[in-house]
Amino acid sequence: MIELKEGDVYEGQIEFSTSGNASLVINEKEVFVYKKNTANSLHLDKVKVQIFKAEKKLEGKVIEPTSRFKTEFVGRVQIGKNSRF
Repeated sequence: MIELKEGDVYEGQIEFSTSGNASLVINEKEVFVYKKNTANSLHLDKVKVQIFKAEKKLEGKVIEPTSRFKTEFVGRVQIGKNSRF
C-alpha cells in the first residue's frame, strides 16, 4: 500500500454527503474533501485530487473531474433580466 503524501495527485470516485463535503478512497484510505474544495464535481464523478495538509491531517482538493457519472439532467430554467437559474 502506497502512503499518501502532501502534493501527490490521485484519481478516484468522489462521494458527497448531505453537508456538501465529500470523500474518496485512495489506497484503502478515506480522503476528506471540504465542500469549498470540490470544484465543479458532482456525486460519483471520477476526479483528480491533490493531497494537502490541513490542521494536522491530510485532505484532498479536486483539481478537475475526469469523467461524469451522470451526463443527462432534467430541470427547469428560470430566465431573469440579468441571470439564469
